[in-house]
Amino acid sequence: MAGDSWGNYFSNSYDQAYVSNGNLVLKAEKVNGVYKTGGVWSKGLFDFTYGKVEVRARLKTVQGGIPSIWLLDSSGIP
Repeated sequence: MAGDSWGNYFSNSYDQAYVSNGNLVLKAEKVNGVYKTGGVWSKGLFDFTYGKVEVRARLKTVQGGIPSIWLLDSSGIP
């Protein structure tokens, strides 16, 4: 990913993405002056043509924050 792609802000640390009490927890934190966020890349691991995906989420944010959930098709971000 080049430039200012949002993917540059994904953390490689398990501090921002982990399982707790059976729930996937994704957190955003300021690390060394840069905001990093937890995320899950499933490209090449999960794909479907028909059906649905259900998501239950509790989103917390701060002023100016934009919490979101993205589901991209298999041709999405590399």
